[in-house]
Amino acid sequence: MNSYIVVFKNSDSNSIMDSTAKIESMGGIVTDKLPIINGIVVEMSQSLADSLESNQDIKYIEKNSEVSIN
Repeated sequence: MNSYIVVFKNSDSNSIMDSTAKIESMGGIVTDKLPIINGIVVEMSQSLADSLESNQDIKYIEKNSEVSIN
């Protein structure tokens, strides 16, 4: 499984909770919440990430990675 950042279109907390529960029921593991961007960090398979991209509640999904400043 890989780590992904999932950002939601709607900032409504009930909508985010519902979408989060749906992702978890599909096998995703939420490891962190990112309220500043209406998002969550999820451990999930590439195939689950691909299938969630068509979800109308999701703005975008991107693979999580380390960022450094040199």
